[in-house]
Amino acid sequence: MANNQTSGSELSFRNFRQYSPLILHANSIASGLLFNYYYSYLNRQIGSTNNIFIKFIFNEILSRDLFPLTIFVKFHTLIEKSFLEKSPSTVESDGIQSIQSKILQFKFDQISQENSTTIVNYSLIGVNDFGISLQLIRIFQDDFPLDNLNEIQLNDDIREWNYQYIPLFATHSENEHIIKIFEKTDDSTKKCYFLPSIQRSMYEDGNDGVNTMKKTSRDCYNLYRNDPKIKNSKTIKKIKMIPEYFLIMPSSCDFGSPCTADPKESDEIPPEGIIKDRNDEKKIRLAWVNGEVLRSRPMYRYNRYLRRTYYYFDEFDIEGHIIRYLFCGEHPFILSTLHQLTKSEQISSSQKYNEYLRFCSMLNRIIEIESLQNSIKLISFNDYGGIDSINYADYQSLSEQIRREIDQWDEITSDLFSSHFIESMILNSENNSLVLFYSSQMREDPLARRFIEDLKEKLTNENYYVKDANCILNSLTKTDQVIFICDGSENTDFNRLIIEYVENKTHQINTFRDVFIFVNNSIERFSCRLLQTIPFITFDFSPIKFQLNNAEFDELLYYIKNMNILSRNYADDFQDVNRSLDERPLQCTSVGEGCAAAFYFNYLKLLSPLPDHRSRVESIKKDFDEEIVHKDRCKFISKWVFVLPWAIKDTLKIFPNAMSLTEDERNIIGFELKIWKQSKLNLTVTVGGIYQRSYSPLTIYRLTRLDTGETFYFPMEIPAALHGLQNQYNNLLSHFHFGTFDSLEQAMKFQEKVKAFFENDPEKIWQKNILIVPLEKPREIRDSDHFQLTRILLKTLWTKLSSAL
Repeated sequence: MANNQTSGSELSFRNFRQYSPLILHANSIASGLLFNYYYSYLNRQIGSTNNIFIKFIFNEILSRDLFPLTIFVKFHTLIEKSFLEKSPSTVESDGIQSIQSKILQFKFDQISQENSTTIVNYSLIGVNDFGISLQLIRIFQDDFPLDNLNEIQLNDDIREWNYQYIPLFATHSENEHIIKIFEKTDDSTKKCYFLPSIQRSMYEDGNDGVNTMKKTSRDCYNLYRNDPKIKNSKTIKKIKMIPEYFLIMPSSCDFGSPCTADPKESDEIPPEGIIKDRNDEKKIRLAWVNGEVLRSRPMYRYNRYLRRTYYYFDEFDIEGHIIRYLFCGEHPFILSTLHQLTKSEQISSSQKYNEYLRFCSMLNRIIEIESLQNSIKLISFNDYGGIDSINYADYQSLSEQIRREIDQWDEITSDLFSSHFIESMILNSENNSLVLFYSSQMREDPLARRFIEDLKEKLTNENYYVKDANCILNSLTKTDQVIFICDGSENTDFNRLIIEYVENKTHQINTFRDVFIFVNNSIERFSCRLLQTIPFITFDFSPIKFQLNNAEFDELLYYIKNMNILSRNYADDFQDVNRSLDERPLQCTSVGEGCAAAFYFNYLKLLSPLPDHRSRVESIKKDFDEEIVHKDRCKFISKWVFVLPWAIKDTLKIFPNAMSLTEDERNIIGFELKIWKQSKLNLTVTVGGIYQRSYSPLTIYRLTRLDTGETFYFPMEIPAALHGLQNQYNNLLSHFHFGTFDSLEQAMKFQEKVKAFFENDPEKIWQKNILIVPLEKPREIRDSDHFQLTRILLKTLWTKLSSAL
């Protein structure tokens, strides 16, 4: 290795590139967990979290069929200039700028009629922030009965727009074919134009808006700096903050216990469930404002979702003044599933680490595809015992990583804002040569020697000239394409040298063409920071398995051939390993299993043992005892009931359909289902770094057997992980080539996996509070036959509830 090289630690952070080189394993645990985490949770929390609502009020009764499912709208707005740039949240905007949105599609919500008035609602859910002021609206619509449109109301969440428009009868315009003009009630300069749909093509170009993190971060920064104790502080010289959400992902996937207690600002010991720095558990603290933990304001239409939690830590300048770093973030709690699976011995620690790395790699790729690099930052690091993380060449503490990321936003350099895109080019390999590198300890192992000789033979048969580095790292050059073979016998100093070699080589030629083979548990001896930037395969060998099988060798060849490109383009499609290598039709099976694991470990097992959950059940039981007279025919079931349907489609409609049966249908089935009430006590838990995360209230149903009048009262729901799974999967499919997807099969996979977790969990005590109700799939499924599903639901519920007494 050449002298005077920059240290691995410095390179890792100053020149780190997110290559995400691992090809996707579509049926891995990680892909299923990632699917659930991103498409059911993260994309609703970060980025396009704004919602815009338009209400049209007509002064006559109109029918639903007059209104289209979609209307097309374009905004002209004013927005802060700093929001259009990559600026820290602490930077004051130096003015405003006008922008025009792209064409936005609002979807029909509902229609209502009352007192000769018709109100029609449209909404746009999950959109960016378009600025502080709405100057002009263009609505492209041919069908509305505009003569009787009396008022337009427009609201949004992020800016809290509240605009009312009334008709302007003079509609003449020389420049546009305007059908009708409305003006804002308190500002006649702000208009709303109706134009014919044919005009829409003239206005297609436009701005996507800006990420909502910019506005919410700025709001929270203003709240914090104006708090009297901060404003009057003589020791805090500067507050630094950026509009990024930190996903803090320690490799142990152990995020501590949930906490329902209310901490105090004066507490010396941080509560459970919050973000901590393992090097100094008191360094990172919750940020407080006026006696309350600093959080972004709730999105009221999504009140069960995230309010971002803010933290701070302090550093000191050379004069001893405090530089305070303010940030928001979380632990992706779904990763704790891997910790739970390891704890219950369903996977090994090395398997957990492998799945963790793939989760990180895929999530990085999604963030890049969705253009969220300046809104979400992954912080991954090794935190488990066995191998001391501090000995890694690229190790940095959690607070150091966050500090470096925040500081980068202040560095005005062309490198910081460049895309780091590298033109593709093939690197010429001398005689198609490869170099094998392994430790001297491995060379002394007879089994390892057999593995190496077999690998040499396989590579030679593929027309590669294979050289041996003779265990000398300094013999490698930057143009060599190397296969590193590690079996865990290497010492810590040896691993440090490999890490430094890899990162210096990446720095010198801006790519990494080498491949790692990790034998047995050796992957655990290398840092996640390194492993997220290199291609690798894992292999467990024994006296009866000492060579790569065909699939493993094909994967190795895929990396060797495709990494011989000075680019990261080869990973853009994130091809699945099976599809890339075998060209066989791929059947995705991980989505249902991943959702089941997330539901079981991160919802069911997390919440049901909590005292606060038991308190809300007991509170409802008290209402039952006070309000229900006929106790001989009415029974309260304290168990939390979860219905597992055989299908994914329209799961949100299953209970409403069951409650809207006609009298004849109820008599045929013999049962009636109704909502009795919702719990008054909300369940909030500090978990995964999110302070007092709120969960949906319990809904109490009553199920009556019509021939006897017997009635059960019980809390019930369908796992939210199933809602909208099909549509979310199609979105994921377009980016990641997950193969074919059978929604019925995935629903059954979900059922089977939840039942398996329930049966195999060694911790049984908490399960007495749960009742799992899987619905048996009929031999013949009649599409859109709600009566068939309702009959099975109600009869199965009655049988299960009767046995639970």
